[in-house]
Amino acid sequence: MRTNWQVCSLVVQAKSQNIAAIGTQLNTLPGCEVAL
Repeated sequence: MRTNWQVCSLVVQAKSQNIAAIGTQLNTLPGCEVAL
């Protein structure tokens, strides 16, 4: 089965010390990929 990927954006406002933890949590969502 061919998969067509769509690009979408999510803007998150966070304190700098929390950015890594937020990225880690978002990466646990199925099909989610985080680029910092």
